[in-house]
Amino acid sequence: MRWKTLAAALITTTLLFPAAVANASDAETMEAAKKEGRVVIYGSWPSAPMNALATSFTENTGIAVEFSNMASSQVIQRFLTELEANQPQVDIVQISDLAPYIDFSRRDLLMPYASPEYSAYPESFRDADGRWVVLALNAEILLYNKERISEANAPKGWEDILQPEHQGAISVPDISGGGTGYLFYFAMRETYGREFHEELGALRPQLHVATAAQGQAVMSGEASIAVGLLHYTGTNALQSDPTAPIAVVWAEPIPLAVRAAVISRAARHPNAAKVFMDYFA
Repeated sequence: MRWKTLAAALITTTLLFPAAVANASDAETMEAAKKEGRVVIYGSWPSAPMNALATSFTENTGIAVEFSNMASSQVIQRFLTELEANQPQVDIVQISDLAPYIDFSRRDLLMPYASPEYSAYPESFRDADGRWVVLALNAEILLYNKERISEANAPKGWEDILQPEHQGAISVPDISGGGTGYLFYFAMRETYGREFHEELGALRPQLHVATAAQGQAVMSGEASIAVGLLHYTGTNALQSDPTAPIAVVWAEPIPLAVRAAVISRAARHPNAAKVFMDYFA
């Protein structure tokens, strides 16, 4: 199976097909959740599908969802700052990096919750005690502006971007934003060695914290190429406007970013959080 075929299969997730009903939660938990009335979520996941999921969840349960979208690094900082100040607000944290969750588990910052829905996921996708679960995988792609680069000269692979004509015109994910930036750096280093990043750095690339900002830079022509951005930035744009001046390249190997979620041990709405995780999974 080719890498892009595998990636396409893996990224067909609950974000695209939210559950119709929240039927995994037991009656006692559901009743307590409805009394709590809402669930607060901080996440780096795309706003549009998350808002659609939140609307569906509220319609089916009567429980309100407050979703704040921000970069993974901002999610982590806000989560830890609230805990350190003993003023927790968030119930569920969603980011595109598994390493912080493993650290949070060791520090006992996460609530164990073995949702019955988790059993449908591979064991490698979930913590044995239910502290975290990987709900989706998103591919990192290469995107280019067709008005600035002809199809004949379009990059086919990651190393193709390392050309002098792309000086100052390549958008890369800023690792200060968190997971996707780390993933791109690691994947390229492991595949091509440190020389890849040295050559890329010599081209003075543009740094963007958010995947959406990378996509906008290419759409506007500010950048001719974006690398390491999440696939839906390009595919959703083309679905909305097939005439958009961009093209998606599934360069191999395809880095896959995890989309994981956890419940805070200090959650103010723990039952509502459990019901949402049942619904989401």
